[in-house]
Amino acid sequence: MSKTNPGLSIVIPIFNEEGNIPELFRRIKIFNQEVDFNHEFIIVDGNSSDSSVSIIERLAKENKEINFSLIKMNKKYGYGFDIMTGIKAAQFDYLSWTHADLQTDINDLKIGYALIQNSKIDIVLKGKRKNRPILPELFTFGMQVYVFLKLGIFLSDINAQPKMFSRKFYEEYLIEEAPNDFSLDLYLLAMAKINNIPISEFSVFFKKRTAGTAKGGGGSWRNRLSLIKRTVQYINNLSNLN
Repeated sequence: MSKTNPGLSIVIPIFNEEGNIPELFRRIKIFNQEVDFNHEFIIVDGNSSDSSVSIIERLAKENKEINFSLIKMNKKYGYGFDIMTGIKAAQFDYLSWTHADLQTDINDLKIGYALIQNSKIDIVLKGKRKNRPILPELFTFGMQVYVFLKLGIFLSDINAQPKMFSRKFYEEYLIEEAPNDFSLDLYLLAMAKINNIPISEFSVFFKKRTAGTAKGGGGSWRNRLSLIKRTVQYINNLSNLN
């Protein structure tokens, strides 16, 4: 690795999440108090049109003990672009991302970091969602089948959070060609499989969104169908890399 700086960098992309930001910070504060390893939080705002940024800036001033930074995009570049912008700014040897919608818990990162630290080989680590409704599960299963048919690789619960990996993996396999949209999670896992990097999973409990609207393929069936179309197109493009 080009850096040796033990710890975990946590990237959280946001877009119009004003209703979730106060609770997100409350959980970040608890995380910060409970862990004994070096860490940082990098929130990347994808040009929100609500008050997300002003709320974050206020809470950051009130919680100066948190190793925190905010990156503000000047236009909508996309989920993948925002995450990779945060990853590029990260300082520690292990890199991760998770979501601001609170459907998966920040504390899952504590479990994940312990698992990845105890691994004797380089791995990509991800959550595997429990307690999901049946229809989203069927959607996820359908995507897994299509990925297998097109790429010849099995990927489980592609969009589950968090994702975690070493800086070495990032520099060798992710630093180029990462997609700007919601295909980033698929790309990460596909690059691991194609390059024989083991993918490890641990159970995370998936909660109902309580504020804001789902992005990407969440929420309405219109969103899901749009995500299916984009994902299928990206899988077809990825088949040329395998």
